[in-house]
Amino acid sequence: MKTLNDVIKDYRVGSFDWRDLGRLLKYIPRDKIKEMTLSNPLGGDKITEKDFMSFPEKIIDFTKENIINSLKNDLSFAYEKACDQRGLSADAMYNVIKMWVWILELDVKNIPYGYSEGYYEGYGKRYFEVVAEAIDYELE
Repeated sequence: MKTLNDVIKDYRVGSFDWRDLGRLLKYIPRDKIKEMTLSNPLGGDKITEKDFMSFPEKIIDFTKENIINSLKNDLSFAYEKACDQRGLSADAMYNVIKMWVWILELDVKNIPYGYSEGYYEGYGKRYFEVVAEAIDYELE
């Protein structure tokens, strides 16, 4: 698993709505946000530290157990959105799941969103299933 310092130094936002960053910031001490490269993946304005300083939430300890719990919660939500064919939500959650996989350094096949071996498979479902299998988590 990556260290918190590695994540702060190397993470780049992937989700068009910054959904991944919103989840990640629950683990980042506020004084460390300024060390992150925060920019909109679609271009435009940089995200600044002050944009997130108002979070009243308690910082969650950056442990493997806590990250896996976040991954499980997000996998359930992502899979539900994929099954309901909610394209924007499923796409945003695909990037959230990719972030957790990257942090945990899981050895899973990176199936591009919606595609598997050249054909459309739908809303990231196959990727969510592969990740769930990697952590021995049953999706419903």
